[in-house]
Amino acid sequence: MVEDQSICPQSNFMINQKNIFFSNQKWHTRDDLVNAMIKVGANDCNILYVHFGFSFGMPNPDLPRSVIINEFYEALLELGVQTICMPTFTFSFCNAQDYHVEKSKSSMGALNEYFRNRPESIRSCDPLMSSAVIGQDKDLVLNFGGESVGRGSTFDRIFHKNKVKFLFMGTYLPDCFTYMHYLEWRAKVPYRYNRNFEGNVTCEDKMQEKEATLFVRYNNVKPNALTTIEYGEKLKKMGFLKEFPLGQSSISCVEKDLATDVYLDILSKDVSYFVCDKFSELDADKRFFANNMVAL
Repeated sequence: MVEDQSICPQSNFMINQKNIFFSNQKWHTRDDLVNAMIKVGANDCNILYVHFGFSFGMPNPDLPRSVIINEFYEALLELGVQTICMPTFTFSFCNAQDYHVEKSKSSMGALNEYFRNRPESIRSCDPLMSSAVIGQDKDLVLNFGGESVGRGSTFDRIFHKNKVKFLFMGTYLPDCFTYMHYLEWRAKVPYRYNRNFEGNVTCEDKMQEKEATLFVRYNNVKPNALTTIEYGEKLKKMGFLKEFPLGQSSISCVEKDLATDVYLDILSKDVSYFVCDKFSELDADKRFFANNMVAL
């Protein structure tokens, strides 16, 4: 009997096109993710730094969680970018915990955990704000120099790289753009200061006492969520932050240099723009309360 070849392509198509999540009266697949990311230009860069949140819709209850997460991961790989980087922050020392490069779980979500556990992934030895990379630019996470936000940090290395973009996948720039705090370090904002933390770091079964520095806000300084939203809206109006709706959320992307220039320009005009009140160093409160710290 001659095999009916017309069945096979359709069968393979159905295998490859898993329904990942349901929203707006329809199922969405990996192709929808890839197409949305291409729409916002996420494929046109050398380094893609990814922030992720699963807010697109109802996950397919017929698929294991690991399969769904893998679909997001594979969608990123389909972009063909030479290096993908994701935050795998733990803030271990801040929370009076030791840090294990291979075992300490990230507080950044399921995709970030999946990403850092991939055999091809390399994670930094930063006990506060580690990142993981897959691809060519491994130097982004190698040889941690002691500063999690400042000189020699992953964000500092990103700053000096060309063709870098930030992707917000199911989340929004005002909610998670940690790179902004590195830019505050560059601008030497007065409402943050370098604070040292100590603890043990284990890498490849070798444990060492380490010190890590974090550019934290003074205790009496509160971030201004509204002005951070305004910053994101300004990037959109200028055409720098590209956004494409998907399900109940969206995918957006911004080029690093454009985001940097706008942020530093805002700070040059008003150094207190991103905090609630004008800050005076005379009122600085250096008390630090970690309380299961998950964000800077």
